[in-house]
Amino acid sequence: DQYNKPLKYWLKTVKKIVETDELKKGIISKKVYDAFINDLDRLNELHGDIMSKSFNLSHFNDFLNKYAKDKSNEVYNRKISFLNKVCSYLCDESAIDTDFA
Repeated sequence: DQYNKPLKYWLKTVKKIVETDELKKGIISKKVYDAFINDLDRLNELHGDIMSKSFNLSHFNDFLNKYAKDKSNEVYNRKISFLNKVCSYLCDESAIDTDFA
């Protein structure tokens, strides 16, 4: 499968898409973009070496457990929104087969 590449490859693509389609068009602020990139870096650190087609709900939950556990509901929900956006873009790019988020 030509789309089954390490997640870190696809996260770079997601970063470019968000920058081009959202930040530069004024859809999101620089502050929101910076927070997104911070979480993207965290996801890359945690799961960047796995193959994209292997990325699943368990990895999603690992991220939440590491970065949102014992945080406020607001923080937890922001992390879920982040993962939803990433999974949507990954699915759009055929990097994952199912947008399980």
